[in-house]
Amino acid sequence: MFSSASVGARSLTESDMPGVALVEALEPRQFLSTTRIMPLGDSITESFAPYDSYRYYLWTSLQNSGFRDIDFVGSQHGVLGGEPANENFDQDHEGHPGWTTDQLAGCPELGADVST
Repeated sequence: MFSSASVGARSLTESDMPGVALVEALEPRQFLSTTRIMPLGDSITESFAPYDSYRYYLWTSLQNSGFRDIDFVGSQHGVLGGEPANENFDQDHEGHPGWTTDQLAGCPELGADVST
């Protein structure tokens, strides 16, 4: 783990996001098509207003590292109960508060067998 990361002009530290591991920026890569990422999980993935989910920090980190052609996908959008603190990121996800891994694995709408 690393003790800091850069988001925009400001550096984040572990004290900005207690319990969140910061990672080293990846080298920029050129993809032939849009890379689709499905943020999948429970309430941590969805989050609730007026807070940001880890999805905001992941999106920002990818963008700042040169990964511009990223598309978050999923049947959910935003955060529970309103708007997140920062709205300038792709807010699509598959976060379901209170769901267990067994419930996620048994969800055919995800389009993949995640039970194995």
